[in-house]
Amino acid sequence: MKKNILLIFLTLFIFSCTSKGTDNSVILEAPDTYNDFYSYLSGEELNKTLLHPQRIKWRHREVQIGPDYTLEGRYTGGDLVGQYFDVLVMENDYVGITLLPDMGGRLLSYYYKPTGHEQLYQNPAGTPFGIGNGAFYYNWLMVYGGLFPTFPEPEHGKTWLVPWEYKIVEDSEDRVAVEMWYTDDREESPTPPHKFNNGVTGITSRVTYRLEKDSTAVEMKVELRNPSRQDVPYEYWTCITFAPGSEPGNSRTDGNARIVAPVEEVIADYSANNWMLSGQTWPLSKFDQLDEWKNEGILYAYPRMTENWYGVLNQNNQEAFLRIGDNSITPGLKFWTWGHRQGENVDPLESSMNGARPYIELWSGNSLKFFSDATLEGRETLGWSEYYYPTIGLDDISYANEFGAFYLEDNILKISMNQPGEDYEFQITSDDSVIWEEGFTQGFDAASSFDLSEISLGNAKLTVLYNSRKYINQDL
Repeated sequence: MKKNILLIFLTLFIFSCTSKGTDNSVILEAPDTYNDFYSYLSGEELNKTLLHPQRIKWRHREVQIGPDYTLEGRYTGGDLVGQYFDVLVMENDYVGITLLPDMGGRLLSYYYKPTGHEQLYQNPAGTPFGIGNGAFYYNWLMVYGGLFPTFPEPEHGKTWLVPWEYKIVEDSEDRVAVEMWYTDDREESPTPPHKFNNGVTGITSRVTYRLEKDSTAVEMKVELRNPSRQDVPYEYWTCITFAPGSEPGNSRTDGNARIVAPVEEVIADYSANNWMLSGQTWPLSKFDQLDEWKNEGILYAYPRMTENWYGVLNQNNQEAFLRIGDNSITPGLKFWTWGHRQGENVDPLESSMNGARPYIELWSGNSLKFFSDATLEGRETLGWSEYYYPTIGLDDISYANEFGAFYLEDNILKISMNQPGEDYEFQITSDDSVIWEEGFTQGFDAASSFDLSEISLGNAKLTVLYNSRKYINQDL
């Protein structure tokens, strides 16, 4: 008994070291339930942003982790143990965002208040997998979920379970922002599988999550800095585990979930049991719905991402979660799932050996595929912003940017902007002449819909304006 208690203590100490960031507030008492990101959210109208510390509890299989983050001993199926994490919560009247610096600098939960739905996946019971097969840097992995930066190697990199330093950079009624950073200078690294060959890069990855008072969108500002005079090979990817429109506490995607992306073709890189032929190109439409995935596998956008948006749509309730970014900087898009039935048929609380789960995992990277390095030149700092937000009431996505999205089909236009309750106007122009003009107020839990069947949309452009500023300006 004493040995088990000691193992659990060592596991939790190594797996969740205390962040070195600034935190002048008192962490609330630990919850009694697991993955509870919702009970601490305000139930009253705020009309401002809030930033408050909390504590969450996660359940995972007991593992013994060494100081170099590799597994010690042979894992044959551990008991479920509870682990506490200190988190920071960004909140306004529309969203509740849970940030977890102590496990990879991640944004763990994205709760949309008007619908009462979660947008990201959280594992109800973490299970180690890939042990010793050479697929991951530490030769094993355990999924928690959310979205998070990975570097300087692919396949979850070095830092997926490592504490990041953090500080609060803004905490006002108009906006809140939390900066997290990690420098790849750790000498206590294991000997990784041979394909992880970038070594100790010295690169600092810095991410800043920012929430505005009146917006449903979160900005994730990413910065990579090479302090050396030498060029350094590396990989950076943002991993997003999508589960839009989920019930809180039971985040998941079913077979009807669909990837929405302006990608014509994908190329297969790997699949279990060769159900997709590696190296073959396919139309994305062959694999855009989860129930079309017969097993786990990897696809990449082919030949690269050109537009700046993608996401996953819950077709049961027309709730999507989108990622917007400058894909001239992040041209790589990786698609991954466990397979529809493989993820859906596992009971996480009963199975101690199977890591499969029901979510869709999409990645954006500086290189085109895993194990294909990008390079930071000597003294170079590379930065860009990614934006994340839900859309409500769109059956599909025709176009999206950091301000909102729209869908057009059969002359029915649906618009979902990310400032609910605000007044917008839109214009349809053709050959520089306005042929339709109308104002609308963005709904809290629905898109704005317009029947444009009275006009011809040939050579037409949609412009959505807010306070006379063009938020969307796109050909139809």
